[in-house]
Amino acid sequence: AVLGLGLLTKLSLGGLLALTGGALAWLAWRRREWRLLFTGGVMVAAVALAISGWWFARNLRLYGDAVGLDAFIAVMGIRDSPITWAGWVGEFGTFYRTYWGFFGGVNVAAPDSYYWISNLSAWVGAGGLFIRWRRKCPPRPGGLWLLAAWALVLFLLLIRWTSIYTSFQGRLVFPALGAINVLWAAGLLAWTGHRKPPRVLLAVCAWMLGAAIILPWVTIRPAYSYPESLTAAPESAQFGPITFRADDGAIQLVGVEMHTGQSTTPAGEPVEVTLYWQAIHPVERDYVSSIHLLGREHVSVGQVNRYPAWGMIPTSRWEAGQVWRDVYHVYVDADAIAPTRLRMSVGVYDTQESSPLPPFGPDDTPMELVMVGQARLGRGEGQPLEPPALAEMALTDGITLAGYGLEPQPAAPGDTLTLTLYWEATAQPAQEYTVFVHLLSQDSSIIAGADGPPVAGDYPTSLWQPGDQVDDSHAILLPPDLASGIYQIVVGLYNPTTGFRAARLDGTGDSIRLPARIAAP
Repeated sequence: AVLGLGLLTKLSLGGLLALTGGALAWLAWRRREWRLLFTGGVMVAAVALAISGWWFARNLRLYGDAVGLDAFIAVMGIRDSPITWAGWVGEFGTFYRTYWGFFGGVNVAAPDSYYWISNLSAWVGAGGLFIRWRRKCPPRPGGLWLLAAWALVLFLLLIRWTSIYTSFQGRLVFPALGAINVLWAAGLLAWTGHRKPPRVLLAVCAWMLGAAIILPWVTIRPAYSYPESLTAAPESAQFGPITFRADDGAIQLVGVEMHTGQSTTPAGEPVEVTLYWQAIHPVERDYVSSIHLLGREHVSVGQVNRYPAWGMIPTSRWEAGQVWRDVYHVYVDADAIAPTRLRMSVGVYDTQESSPLPPFGPDDTPMELVMVGQARLGRGEGQPLEPPALAEMALTDGITLAGYGLEPQPAAPGDTLTLTLYWEATAQPAQEYTVFVHLLSQDSSIIAGADGPPVAGDYPTSLWQPGDQVDDSHAILLPPDLASGIYQIVVGLYNPTTGFRAARLDGTGDSIRLPARIAAP
């Protein structure tokens, strides 16, 4: 009966059917009564399906899928690409935070110290379980393996689900919470070797109780405190103003606060920005603010769409002249291409008309995008670049050309030859550089060129940090009458304002020559 009700509650509880079969098989083997497995298994499955079977029949009739996952995925979507080991590591922060407590719409985090202490106590318990297993110390309840098996089954189901859908969250193992907590307590008890409850167990209990009492007041309540209007944006934050016009009035963006030097990684810490909104003419509708992080080629790699003023004061209730301070935390998608500059774009959206409000600048000129700041998106750990060909040429200002790639090779006259340069930063460059790329003839005259900032301007050298690896592509249009042969491509860096070139550290000039093969068809 419990299994049947569980299947109606959460699909992953279907794993209990397999666990029940394992438990019955274990009992049948110990007692040498195989009737327990076959008769008992049929009875358990029959009762569970009698309670929940109508639900699966309904799904099959409506969606053609007994469990209804196809309908869910059709709405929510799946991962754009298979998740990698680095992706698992990158999303693990979300996993343990949503296990210990990530509040609101998975957007209100507890202090980091809470997660660190909770994780440490969990590792202490896991270490105790390992000691208990190695020492084979009593008491040894026969069902302890059942708890571990259930936690493992649920975790494997989560891994399978996460490989399809972007939801690697600890809350999805809550059906095994009872089993996990008993194992945790058993591990903590194992550190003492006697039956008296150890101080470490009491300390963990006190910690969790204290956190349950305190977190609603120090974390949740401040996140939902009722905002108060201001009369103006702080002088240091004043911006624009940018006017978003609607048929029933207008809303202005009058201030922006964004910490300089913010840096994150895909699926890492959020980028924070504070906006100051003002209604210059009262509006009747409830408009939505739209915040986008734009990565390479201005592709959105993270966004927040919600009602402004913390979502608590609808725009229809704003009075003329009121200014509302609004803080946003924007997370970067796990599959965002890095490294790159993140440009933050701000807009206002009309949900009734399904269209954005047109923005106008301070001089009443129309605008396409309202950019309010930038941040840096670094490459996550465990994602090294591997250039097809090595170069290892160090330049001044902490920049090294580690390698390069050419496509196609050989190239034909009239082709577009793509040169990908693989840069590495050993220090933070002091200047804003442009990359020069020159295809030279046999007499060293320039046949074609492809100068431009690194990553087409999406990741300027001013954002580079020590340890950065940057893939930087440049397209060279080959002349249609180019003769076959081996040509030289000369590359390097220069300051577009002063013309200063970054010199090679080996003292042999300020450019690097790379061979390119041209073959006529």
